Amino acid sequence: MTKNDRDTTLAEIKKLPIEFCKERGWQYNQTPKGLAISISLEAAELLEHFQWTDYNEKDLPEITSELADVLIYCLELSDMLDIDIATAIKEKLNKAAEKYPIEAFNGDRAADFETYRKLKLDHRKSKRNNNDAR
Repeated sequence: MTKNDRDTTLAEIKKLPIEFCKERGWQYNQTPKGLAISISLEAAELLEHFQWTDYNEKDLPEITSELADVLIYCLELSDMLDIDIATAIKEKLNKAAEKYPIEAFNGDRAADFETYRKLKLDHRKSKRNNNDAR
């Protein structure tokens, strides 16, 4: 039986690309900068599938492959920098929840988009003001 998202832990998944690279001696060629660049390049390849068209189900195998590339490089970078992904995601979502409180959104796509833009702009201004005060 093949494991899937429901029964595979993040720790198990994180080990796979690390072991793959170690078996081939590739980990010595990798740097945080190189992995960050690779994440960006692979994300751009993923984006190409959506550049001029809407999502097309026939492209799903290639989209899946590109998404896997992005995630693999992210896992390798997190391992190299000793970043706990689960903690990082929880902390990021907690910050986003403070920045974008549930009460500010009502399920109206257009209105929610405007609310999002306003809150994001307010946050940037606040951040800029805090930096200027230093």
